[in-house]
Amino acid sequence: MKENIDFITNTTVNSIISNTDLIFKTTDVLGNTVVLKRNTLENHIAGENGDHPERHYLNVQSNLLKVQRIIEGPNQILKDQKNDNRYNYLATIAFDSHTSVKGVKITTEEVAPNYHEVVTFYSNKNMREKIEGRVVYDRYTD
Repeated sequence: MKENIDFITNTTVNSIISNTDLIFKTTDVLGNTVVLKRNTLENHIAGENGDHPERHYLNVQSNLLKVQRIIEGPNQILKDQKNDNRYNYLATIAFDSHTSVKGVKITTEEVAPNYHEVVTFYSNKNMREKIEGRVVYDRYTD
C-alpha cells in the first residue's frame, strides 16, 4: 500500500484514495478529518445491491450533504461501546422524502491519528444511547 499525506491533518494515511473514491471529506467539531468512501456507501450503507438497500434515500446528494453536516456539527459524539477506535455522531434530522424527524447515528473508525472513515449509519425514530463514560463532545455542554 502506498502512503499518502493528508495535508489537512498532516498525518500519514495508509490507503490509496482518489477523489472519485470519496463521497465527501470534511472536518468534525474536534478537528478530525472524516471521509465517506464510495465503496462503503455503495456496498454497505445504502447500495441497492449492498447490505442495506432500504437506505436508498442516502444515495440522494441532498441527503448525503445532511450526513456530512451531521459530522461537522453533531449534537453529541460518543465513544463506541464495543470498539475503542470507533465514534458515534448523533443528531436528529428529517431527510428529503421522509415525513418525520429521526435519530441518526453515524459511526466512524479512527484509522490514523485524527483521520476517521465512516463505517456505518443508523436511523431510528426511537434511538436511545447510554452515555455514561462515553461522551467525547456534547453541543449543549459548556
